[in-house]
Amino acid sequence: MEAQPNRRTIAFRADASSRIGSGHVMRCLSLANALVPMGFDCLFLCSENAGSMSEVIARNGHKVELLQAEVSGLGDSMERLAKEFNWAHDARACKEALKNLDVDWLVVDHYGLDSRWEAEVMPKESQLLVIDDLADRPHASNILLDQNLGRSEKDYLNLLTRECKLLVGPTYALLRPDFQKKRDASLARRKNGDVKKLLVSMGGADPENSVSAILDTLSLMRLPTDLSVTVVVGFNAPNLEAIQRSVERMPVHTTIRSAVDDMASLMAESDLAIGASGGTSWERCCLGLPTLMLTVADNQFGAARALQLADAAFLLGDVRTEGWRESLRIGIEKCLQPEKVLQLSKNAAKVCDGAGVSRVIDFISQRMH
Repeated sequence: MEAQPNRRTIAFRADASSRIGSGHVMRCLSLANALVPMGFDCLFLCSENAGSMSEVIARNGHKVELLQAEVSGLGDSMERLAKEFNWAHDARACKEALKNLDVDWLVVDHYGLDSRWEAEVMPKESQLLVIDDLADRPHASNILLDQNLGRSEKDYLNLLTRECKLLVGPTYALLRPDFQKKRDASLARRKNGDVKKLLVSMGGADPENSVSAILDTLSLMRLPTDLSVTVVVGFNAPNLEAIQRSVERMPVHTTIRSAVDDMASLMAESDLAIGASGGTSWERCCLGLPTLMLTVADNQFGAARALQLADAAFLLGDVRTEGWRESLRIGIEKCLQPEKVLQLSKNAAKVCDGAGVSRVIDFISQRMH
């Protein structure tokens, strides 16, 4: 990749897979797409594996350098990834990929990397933006972004240099621009608290096949006859056949949509969601979409509890534990009451306004001068 004259280069290190999902790459894409009109050429360094999202990155007009699987292998969960990732091998591969580039910024969104990797890879005269959710390891970053509700600067005490600018909370959430564009219309249509359209989306990975379990639980409930359910599954959904069988058992009209490229519109047109915690939480909040929420990984607990405390979502529990199905039955009953769904919507909309990308770019621009 050769940078065009008068343009700057920004490199991203992020991974996606059929096991860990696409959240890290997608939020980096939101930032990359906004940087291109500002004179940046973007390069993504990604592990080569099933579900790497390399085609999606390329369709957005960015270069992709795939790292060999044996160098940058992914664990089967985010927790294992953080513990077992071979940062030294990855550093060598990334350093090789960047050696002939004049990189102005490096953006790292990866649980398996820390200040050791950064010290090895950082090109001279470059600046570093780290995107994190864990606050559990040191970084040598110029800017660190943690977009989770409930996070505070104290969580990063002794993990960052004094010079690092810390951006904390959903006000900096890296959402695609279509969510902010749909915000006013989405909030305006939520006036009477009716629940006619239910959206079920557990992210692109869903290794536990929680979607089928959700549908099977709903199928045993007495649902309003005029309720319609839309189920969203990711690219190459591994549990599609099981989900189709569960859809057939649903007592109300239920459809499956895969590889949705306009999630903002689908969310804006929905009255209630059942969904995973994580980055999608801020998309739903931006649109004021009331949500019955499930955690799917340990690192989601803090933000999920904060959303529950803010009455901005109804926390059902974790998909890997018992008890959430009963909570789902209770949550559905509560959210079929207009006053509850209106309150959730109002509080969710206060959490995130969708303008996080522009705020983060402002800080990047300040560092360029």
